[in-house]
Amino acid sequence: MVEYSTKGTTIECLMATETWLHLSHVAHQFTTDDHINAVYQALESDPLVKRLRKNYILILGMYDKEINREVLGKDSDYMLDEALKVAREGSNSDLFEYEEPKIIRDKYYSGKRQFKADGESELMY
Repeated sequence: MVEYSTKGTTIECLMATETWLHLSHVAHQFTTDDHINAVYQALESDPLVKRLRKNYILILGMYDKEINREVLGKDSDYMLDEALKVAREGSNSDLFEYEEPKIIRDKYYSGKRQFKADGESELMY
């Protein structure tokens, strides 16, 4: 899980970082300083998907509450600013206590596109 967070395709990294965040209560036993350093290095790579950058920031918050604002990079936005705030507060586990609204689940996690030209849904993958 921690290896794929920085050494895989974008999709593999996203899945691994989300798993790492979700299993934060057991991830500590598998995480070394080298893994944390790899996350810091991955944050410096471009181009980096914002969702992956957000996950990296949240992961760093599990191990380092003194994260510098520079980790946001030059493409900072509301989501990344909030991720940094959560990471500094150390409240990552709170993110998994609530279910996302149905409209978000349907739009982003259903595996279907919202609309086709003729109004029918189709598979995204």
